[in-house]
Amino acid sequence: GGRRSFLLTGRSSKEEADAAEVKAAIAAQPWMPRPAFPSAHFVSALDVSVVCDHTVYPALGVPPQLLPSMTPVREMGVYAPAVLANPVDPASNKFAPLNGTFTTVGLHVRLQVVPPSRFVLTNVMSASLRSLEASSSGSMKKELDDVSRLVTETPVWLLATTMAVSVLHLWLDTLAIKSDIEFWAQASSLRGLSVATLAAQAASEAI
Repeated sequence: GGRRSFLLTGRSSKEEADAAEVKAAIAAQPWMPRPAFPSAHFVSALDVSVVCDHTVYPALGVPPQLLPSMTPVREMGVYAPAVLANPVDPASNKFAPLNGTFTTVGLHVRLQVVPPSRFVLTNVMSASLRSLEASSSGSMKKELDDVSRLVTETPVWLLATTMAVSVLHLWLDTLAIKSDIEFWAQASSLRGLSVATLAAQAASEAI
């Protein structure tokens, strides 16, 4: 009764049989977690942005943020407009799984013309989101997904208005704290209220 070894594994037939029994026992346990396999998904939204820029740049004066996306036509001395497809990674709700339950899939294409400033801002935000996703190792997936949805689904004017209101709110809060400190620094007793502080707080709450 010699022991026979497998060339690929270097283990004997008895060791192989024991390993097979262990695998079968693990597979029979319903509580054991099953490995997650990647599945194919279809992106149901495609945002195509065309950069509208009529600026005449010198040969060595092209902004570095625009240079990788520009296609110069040297014979004519012009450049083709930059075209971006999904500059920001789509949110998870835009991914449709491809399996036997789907017979058809829909694709929503949005074509928009953006200025160079919006193009640069989008590229910077996209690079920041990818960097955060890589450094967080998946722990901030939901937060990054919310930011991606906010950037891709919210109009620019609404984002600008929200930012302006936030800055104004912060400025009024700072003004209220400053007025409060000045009032109590000059007060001779603990009685009284700062009218300027109350006005700033009321304006901040109204906003």
